[in-house]
Amino acid sequence: MAAFRSVASTSYASRANTAVSAPAGIVNGDILIAIIFLGQSGGTAPAAPTAPSGFTQVGTYTTVTESGSSFSARFGVFWKRAASESGPYTFTHSTASTQAAIAVYSGALASGSPVDVSSQNSGTLSPGTTLTATGVTTTVADDLLILAAHNWDASGTLTPPTGMTERFDGLVYFADVAQASAGASGNKTQTLASNNPWAAFLVALKPAVGGGSSTPQTVTVGSSTGVTLRKVGGKVISAACADVTALVKRSNKAVSTASATATVAARQAFKSIIATSTSVASASRQARKVVTAASSGAVILAKTVSKAMSVTSVTSTIANATRAFLKTISVTASGTVSLSKHAGKVISLSAAGAVTMTKAVGRRFSVVSSGAVSLGKQILKRFSVSSTTAVVVAVMNAVTVVINTTVGAAVTIRKAVVHSVAVVSSASVTVRRGMAIRVSAGATASVLLGKVIAKALAVSASTLADIIRILGNAPATATKRVASVVNELRRVAVPFISRTLSVTGLSRSAIIPSEEE
Repeated sequence: MAAFRSVASTSYASRANTAVSAPAGIVNGDILIAIIFLGQSGGTAPAAPTAPSGFTQVGTYTTVTESGSSFSARFGVFWKRAASESGPYTFTHSTASTQAAIAVYSGALASGSPVDVSSQNSGTLSPGTTLTATGVTTTVADDLLILAAHNWDASGTLTPPTGMTERFDGLVYFADVAQASAGASGNKTQTLASNNPWAAFLVALKPAVGGGSSTPQTVTVGSSTGVTLRKVGGKVISAACADVTALVKRSNKAVSTASATATVAARQAFKSIIATSTSVASASRQARKVVTAASSGAVILAKTVSKAMSVTSVTSTIANATRAFLKTISVTASGTVSLSKHAGKVISLSAAGAVTMTKAVGRRFSVVSSGAVSLGKQILKRFSVSSTTAVVVAVMNAVTVVINTTVGAAVTIRKAVVHSVAVVSSASVTVRRGMAIRVSAGATASVLLGKVIAKALAVSASTLADIIRILGNAPATATKRVASVVNELRRVAVPFISRTLSVTGLSRSAIIPSEEE
């Protein structure tokens, strides 16, 4: 929860402009609460001052008048999140009798407004000797209640309201108390020395941890250092900073984060999210309709569920997604791409380095890589791979498969159950087990078919001798191959007819006889 750190103040005096020195020990992320009293004779309160840069007003100014209208005053409360503070903090105004103070609190909410709820009250003319800060109803546990007030006694001998700890006692006044549970605080009252006007604000600061959620319609955060958003529920949020952007728990319709270094998102549920970072963009849990992550460093997505997703990484580091369930996914990286679990209708991967996919289920899948491509388990309607190095496919179920490699890159397919397979390689092609209607393998080097069951099979190799009789040193071989409906299929009573196997490079066609022949 929030805790008092220090306070600084001015004396009560007549002056033009009021400057308060920076309180001691300020740390980035601390919350500064500033209060100012301005008074003048003549029955009219002084004009509202201009607050120091970066301060946000809490509520509105109160104005009170002394009995007989000989003196009137204005009182205001402001907050600011510390970011490389040095002070002094100047309220700009014309000549008036003023006093100001700034209290610093640590451990408050790290992003967005730290004010959970607030109230303001005042007593004018001859209000009696009791100051009453109207109670508030907090929405989260462990709020810190701050009494920010003024009275005209300026004695320095006031007693704080019951249970509160006094932080500054002058013509302006600070006291605070922690409230463990969310709910009604009750009024906070204080006995004054005389029957003079007063004003009182009760401000509840949210804690940094366990601080509940804020539900603004629009949230915008800008910082020259880091931005941390723990629990935010809003329609639109934008976070921009020159350092790390950390998103812990968020639920938004639209989210945009821009960071000069890392963007880290722990838990997110959005309709759309855009994360731009010059370093690492990391998201551990995400569920949204549209996701775009652009990073000049690594992009790491642990769990993603989206209708459309685009990831771009422009360095030689990894674009990594552990779990993704997407209708559309596009990944572009100048380094390696690693995708563990994916289920999407359309998946496109482009990488200057290696591409590794453990599991993928999609209607269309395309991989373009200047490095090696390794595919674990794929169930796809259309599958296309283009690589300048080796391609290895472990298990594949697809309607159409096209594999194209260049620059001496080998192709290895371990298991494939597809409608049609087309493989082009400037190096060797190996199909260990395949079941397909059409199989086409073309290579400038050797072609090895381990177990292939197909209705039509065309194999081309530059040094092919005789694939049927396997004569001589034939670099194109088929070990357990059926070129039509034979052997395995015949066991289930499928009619058998001899088929013709066309082999490019031979001067004649070879006829595969039936087993009976």
